[in-house]
Amino acid sequence: FEPRYRQMMEDALAGDRRIGMVAVRPEHAHEMAGDPPLYAIGCAGFVSEHQRLADGRFHLLLRATHRFRIVRELPREAGRLYRLAEVEALEE
Repeated sequence: FEPRYRQMMEDALAGDRRIGMVAVRPEHAHEMAGDPPLYAIGCAGFVSEHQRLADGRFHLLLRATHRFRIVRELPREAGRLYRLAEVEALEE
């Protein structure tokens, strides 16, 4: 669990418990430490269960809610380690 994912989980649990997951384009997998290009389609999920571990990691159960398309990535605010995006829900 990288620090950015730990921070994202803390923020999600303090809020509406929703996160979005998007895959990195395979040709950019070596750039994971930065902000590599992503696919445009992702999946939103709701953290329905979680267990915080002593070392700062989490065990969690994420239930998929819907697919989405990234409209635009939002600028990173000071101190936020993870990426945010404006998205639009996709019909199934």
